[in-house]
Amino acid sequence: MNFFLSLAILVYLTVTTANGAPELALVPRVICSSKIQAVSLPTGYSLKEWARKIAALKERPIELSTLPAQADYQKAVLNRDQFLSTITQCARLIGTTLSNSSNWINHKSLIEQAPGITNLQRPVDLNDIPKNFIFKPYAQRLIVAPNSTIALFGDLHGSIHSLMRDLLKLQELGFIDNNFKLKQPNFYMLFLGDYIDRGIYGVECFYTVARLKLANPNQVFLVRGNHEDYNISVSFKKGELAKPEKDVAPSFLLELQSKFSLTPEQEIMLSRFYDLLPVVVYIGSGTTDHINFMQCCHGGMELGYNPRKLLSSVQQYKYELIGTFARRHNFNTFLNQQSQNSIKLASNLDILCSEIQNLVFPSPYFTNPVTGSKRCVGFMWSDFYTNSKSAFSPNGDKRFSRWVYGRDLSHDMLSWGNSQRSSLKGVIRGHQHNNTTGGPMLDMICCSKGLVNVWDDNTVFTLISSPESKLENSGENCFTYDSFALLKPQKIFNNWKLEHYFQDTAYQSKSWGHKVLFFDTDQTQRLKNSVAAAKNYTRATTQALSNAAKKHQTEVR
Repeated sequence: MNFFLSLAILVYLTVTTANGAPELALVPRVICSSKIQAVSLPTGYSLKEWARKIAALKERPIELSTLPAQADYQKAVLNRDQFLSTITQCARLIGTTLSNSSNWINHKSLIEQAPGITNLQRPVDLNDIPKNFIFKPYAQRLIVAPNSTIALFGDLHGSIHSLMRDLLKLQELGFIDNNFKLKQPNFYMLFLGDYIDRGIYGVECFYTVARLKLANPNQVFLVRGNHEDYNISVSFKKGELAKPEKDVAPSFLLELQSKFSLTPEQEIMLSRFYDLLPVVVYIGSGTTDHINFMQCCHGGMELGYNPRKLLSSVQQYKYELIGTFARRHNFNTFLNQQSQNSIKLASNLDILCSEIQNLVFPSPYFTNPVTGSKRCVGFMWSDFYTNSKSAFSPNGDKRFSRWVYGRDLSHDMLSWGNSQRSSLKGVIRGHQHNNTTGGPMLDMICCSKGLVNVWDDNTVFTLISSPESKLENSGENCFTYDSFALLKPQKIFNNWKLEHYFQDTAYQSKSWGHKVLFFDTDQTQRLKNSVAAAKNYTRATTQALSNAAKKHQTEVR
């Protein structure tokens, strides 16, 4: 069965009419209501079957040459039609969830604004690559009941072994069953992007998150990372990268060729899936009068988007098309004078004129004709300074204008989401697993085993979920952890908790560690003090026992 046939099977699913005669349906049969029904795949592996197949694959080293031969791989692990069918059906399911215009601010849905976006099989033009994609970035709002639990995953980068160990841990905790189905209605999963590239199991990660989405359309959410971009994969494939990154595993496109021998046209069709993913999800919980939100995205702050309308709406809006990134308008209208000055001081006139303007992004990043640098969507690309006193930098590196935000500027921009009905409290993101764009973030990730409270004020958290997320050679043997977090919101924000689970994969005998962070800084400090007191008590007790032993030895002599 070829690629186009497998897609056609999904486009024209056979269903049964009331009189028993078969008919052809353009989409999977899904009940159109406020909640979307799960879609089951008859050929899908169970969670434990899938875990056994993954365990049989070599985890390291991460070179494509370590994979089984293509025919053996497809027979033993995942064949091409299984993979493509799962991704295609997931695209159509997501399209169904996005089609109701009443869920959108201004009643403009992505599907109405971009007809055909869910049809991955639409014609391909290899002579005009940008023409093949429809980039209509949108924000999503997810309000959950107090006492809910949201599992958060940072960068995976093809590390399927880490992801499967995370899922098996969640199964052990009672959150997920053997059919990829979440067992509790108030349990959610949110992936922060970068499922592919660098590691050699991007296919398996992509397949796994799609299976989770298909089984739990209302409880599993996939954010778009900067690597969910065909152009980035092409850059990896051609080796057009900074020197440290050339040594760190292959492009997703090379992986697809190695496992499935996809053509360039087929690679483009598959990459169209990314256009269906939100660039930011705001998770909120609280009371009927006031909701507190955390911004969940891959990168960081975006000057061009003000979320207040989406977050403060009394209607049950879930989405907002961003359209124009109003950077100039927001700079002049919403930033306080101190924040404006910090940007002006860090920028020259050319940058101010060319970068801080209202923009419509034709793709997640594109070339600035004035400076020759890349304009990047902040939700997918921005970074943060690790030093709380640093302000702002638009420079990044020679390839991208990767904006780096400091604490005060970030606090100012988060306040845009505040109203009588809503408060935007902070950011949970991934992306910044390096020591170059804002300070020693990679070192902090290693020391914290995957979750960094960047300024220790519970405003910005960086979460990395797999060892294959290393960016620099200096970190090759540094970050060796499986890592995910459980966010537990409450009516009062100070009672929110973030529980971090981690285990060191460098050891043959692995065991999970667990630590809790309270959003109430006083409670967090009390916890730190109690831990420090316990350590001091242990140290003092050990010293006392040692002194007693020495005294006893002296008396015996």
